[in-house]
Amino acid sequence: MKSEKGNTESTFDYEQLLKTILDLFAAGTETTSTAVQWFIVLLVNHPEVQSLMRREINDVIGTSRYPCMEERQKLPYTDAVLHEVLRFGCIGPLALPHGLTQDLNYKGYVIPKDSMLIPNLHSVLYDPEVFEDPETFRPTRFLDAERKLVNVDKVLTFSLAYLVRILKNIIYVQ
Repeated sequence: MKSEKGNTESTFDYEQLLKTILDLFAAGTETTSTAVQWFIVLLVNHPEVQSLMRREINDVIGTSRYPCMEERQKLPYTDAVLHEVLRFGCIGPLALPHGLTQDLNYKGYVIPKDSMLIPNLHSVLYDPEVFEDPETFRPTRFLDAERKLVNVDKVLTFSLAYLVRILKNIIYVQ
């Protein structure tokens, strides 16, 4: 801000900075509270999931202390539950708009360069080709036979990594 002071071409000011900070705060608190609400609703409606998760946490951490981030890898079922809550709850059904840097030919439609894309994350999170039986809350979809996490990159709640890979493949094929 100091470096822009006196720059008549600058359009960014303290009021805009404050609005940006408030937007980020509101977005963070809204998504977090929505995720917690989905977590509670889903665990209440799936006591078997709650029981398995509690057993895993008690076996790894016990009941006398709080977990730390280093122990997350020792809690694969709990991690799978968290990913499934974010997938099933679809906390943010639409991603932030992204501008195309080149023309995109998708299924016979040409989307011109500089167009704004607003990815529909819900369509991926509930796509049966991406997630088998997507209407069912099933945390084990994120665990392999050895109980290691799999397919977590397909949960697009806060990341477009999987969608970007799909789009890059489409552009590459063209």
